Amino acid sequence: HFWRLASGDSEFGLRFPSAGIGVLTVVATYLLAREVAGKERSAGRWVGLLAAWLLAVSRFDVWWSQEARMYALAALWAALAFWAAVRYWDSGRRLDVILYALFACAGLYTLYLGVSVLVIANLVWLGVVGRAIWAREEKRWRNAITWIAAQVVLLALFVPWLFYALGRMPTWSSASPVKLGVFTRIYWTVLTLGIPTHVERYAWLTLPLLAILLGGLAALGVQAWRERRAARNLALLALGVLLPAGVVYAVSLPRETFFYSPQLAPRYLILFAPAFYALLAWGVVRLGARLSWGRWLRAGLALLVLGGAILGLATYYPERLLIDDWKSLVATLRDYKRPQDAVVLYTDQNWPVFSYHYAD
Repeated sequence: HFWRLASGDSEFGLRFPSAGIGVLTVVATYLLAREVAGKERSAGRWVGLLAAWLLAVSRFDVWWSQEARMYALAALWAALAFWAAVRYWDSGRRLDVILYALFACAGLYTLYLGVSVLVIANLVWLGVVGRAIWAREEKRWRNAITWIAAQVVLLALFVPWLFYALGRMPTWSSASPVKLGVFTRIYWTVLTLGIPTHVERYAWLTLPLLAILLGGLAALGVQAWRERRAARNLALLALGVLLPAGVVYAVSLPRETFFYSPQLAPRYLILFAPAFYALLAWGVVRLGARLSWGRWLRAGLALLVLGGAILGLATYYPERLLIDDWKSLVATLRDYKRPQDAVVLYTDQNWPVFSYHYAD
């Protein structure tokens, strides 16, 4: 609203904030990936750079960084909230937990699915506290009080909006049944190539990328077995990829028990794209870490995953054609209308877009 007061109603002006937010998300993804991999290690920097490159050339992220909607902003808040949480768990600094609370609260105000950030962070935190109690680490137990206070504060900050929104949220259901296997293939293809339709055509390319991810997860699993910090951060990123997808799939199922069942749409999955790219980059850099020729293996795998993302992005721009819809419709109405004519619009969703183009 406030940006529009300065930019006006042009499509370029309304979409411009999303582009800037998308660029900032590249930076946030670098910070998150470097933090989880260990910024004090040389590998941490390479993980951060690869994750940032993957997001920068991601067709999925570029797509939603060109839309005048809130999804790109939600992804930025999620990446920053995870980054601040990891920093607090490592250092115990109050500034980091304050930043986490602010970023997580901003995510809640941006997209309701942002509640997944709180769930994921607190599930991982319970593991941290459990280990601290078991090992009788008094410092980490004291930090738990600060962490709980942060959750209370951010939820209290969200209460005003919650009271406002509860009576206004949609109560209709428009979802169509989607099989779990189909949903999984869409999710995977969107994250790797950014392509949400005809995903079966791209299995030849996404299956090798899946093999790279699984190999990286295996290597990270070995590291997590030896290092408590690596286990914690691996759990954070893995939950960041899996749990929101499960929520999106479950809510999209047309059941009478849900008061709101939206259509399954890939845009809901953009929220945790930074976690996915951080996880993929960390696994690639970890593969072959103890081999003499490991750097060449990692370089080759990095080029493969980047190549897949760039291929998806390259096919995106030729499809950005002006389709024959609102502008042509408005031009036709203006050419044929007479003084006593009226427009009768029968639609429940698209009338704001029509009224934007047809101010008459």
